Amino acid sequence: MLSPVILHPSALQGQNKEDKTFFFAAVRILLDLLDNGLLLVDERGIIIDKIVDSIRDWPEDFSDIGDSILSELFNKQRIVQTQITESEFNTCKGQVCNNCLAIVNLNFHDVVIAEGQCYECLSSSRSMLTSLNSKLTDLGSFLVSHSSIPRGFTIFNFHESSNVNSEDQRDFTRLTFEEKILKPIFTYAESIKIVDKHIGRNAGLTSKKKIFKSYKTNIEWLLDFCINEVGRNDLELFEVCCGIKVKPFNELSKKDLENIKKGIDELRDFERSMQEIFPDFKLLIKLEDKLHDLPHDRYLITNQVALFIGRGFELFADSDVLDDSTRHLKSGVTINKGDVIKNTEIGYCTDPYNIEKKLQVWPEVEEFLRRYV
Repeated sequence: MLSPVILHPSALQGQNKEDKTFFFAAVRILLDLLDNGLLLVDERGIIIDKIVDSIRDWPEDFSDIGDSILSELFNKQRIVQTQITESEFNTCKGQVCNNCLAIVNLNFHDVVIAEGQCYECLSSSRSMLTSLNSKLTDLGSFLVSHSSIPRGFTIFNFHESSNVNSEDQRDFTRLTFEEKILKPIFTYAESIKIVDKHIGRNAGLTSKKKIFKSYKTNIEWLLDFCINEVGRNDLELFEVCCGIKVKPFNELSKKDLENIKKGIDELRDFERSMQEIFPDFKLLIKLEDKLHDLPHDRYLITNQVALFIGRGFELFADSDVLDDSTRHLKSGVTINKGDVIKNTEIGYCTDPYNIEKKLQVWPEVEEFLRRYV
């Protein structure tokens, strides 16, 4: 999960250069952002320029660390420039406060951090911006609450053997998954890639028809939520990568080839139906054999963050219950926002680049058929 944060430069401006406690705290905020956060700034660069100036005014040892973290945030595309209307807020003589308020007003965010007079300035605008009531905090309160940005490698672990009890799992519904996991990631991503080999492995097999339908429903739900509910029609790419397992050529039977071709046809039919929702939807069908085997874990990878999802994207069962939370997908399938997540583990993937690099060079199963069959 990514937490979108509005960091007013005042939170990084230490008044006493000898106060090492403050600078340790400021560095910690930057490290939290690097772990699991997005830094929202204005497109004109006023806020980020002030943040850079604030960090460069720190004592040298801290300043070097701050500059390094900020550079890494840039490299990871975790600094997001947002469009604002300049004249919308003029509650302060300082443009930084006004721009922060404009970002609060127009953009999804989890927390706003400010200090001193600038905190008071933003606080005075609570009547205009109700979202500030629960999300505005100062540096001290932010640290005392152990940060609003979750830490740790594993986000959720819903397994019978885990310490999470069944009541917690029942509370974690499709709606919770959308709000806590998907919305923060989808809102600011430029590209979204899903890697799950079992989507393809269950295609074309009569015995796996129900499971394949569940995969299709859940992928359609993810795409529908991204495009129609989060409103990301401007997304550069929504890509799904799966695999079809192929025996050595000398062991392939006629029935095996028929199942492979049927699986490809079903997957391409699914791809075309998803392109009716989002024309830039793309489905990659990779060859899986003794030399090429997709990872066991399944992944949600964007240009900003990557998650592993233990059981893959067959996360929620199709629901037959119709209520106020029911949503009808384009395919005609109904989903229920109250559906409970299945047993799984969700956490941060530490090496998405290596996964993507391998996938780029692995052959696609259709190329194998053209060449050898």
